[in-house]
Amino acid sequence: MRAGDLGVTVTAVFSVGGEDEDQAYAVVAELIDQLNAVANMPQCECDLDVSVERTHAHAQGSG
Repeated sequence: MRAGDLGVTVTAVFSVGGEDEDQAYAVVAELIDQLNAVANMPQCECDLDVSVERTHAHAQGSG
């Protein structure tokens, strides 16, 4: 980064159940597509690093 450049971190957490999982994947894919479009705008001139992690909340606390 050059002096004066700003960094932005965005964290999104989705909680879905059963049949909503496919819709959640579609929402995440659309979000990533839109972020890529913004990052590629001439006035933005930024790099985009994307990391997606899938977790299972029901696995926590069981045992």
